[in-house]
Amino acid sequence: MKNIDLNKIRPWASLPLKQKQGFINKYCQTYKTLYPGSKTNVSLQALKMDMAEFNDAPSLFGIFYEDLRKNTVNKSRLSHDKFWELLIEDKRKNKN
Repeated sequence: MKNIDLNKIRPWASLPLKQKQGFINKYCQTYKTLYPGSKTNVSLQALKMDMAEFNDAPSLFGIFYEDLRKNTVNKSRLSHDKFWELLIEDKRKNKN
């Protein structure tokens, strides 16, 4: 993990839909870039396929996000630094 202050990362539940969808799109692209031969890419693409049409954000990605935010992804594919960069900082906490 890079030098990320996990206390400044917004929880998934507090993110607006647009930010959730942005995370999902970036997550899928990052996963595809890092693990191009993985069959998981097909599943991830299928999960996010209609999210814009249905104005939704599949909750499975919220689990991935929260696992990163809570730093419970040690020694897994999600522990790659590129995934940490996708977390969304709470700008309100920078004003203190």
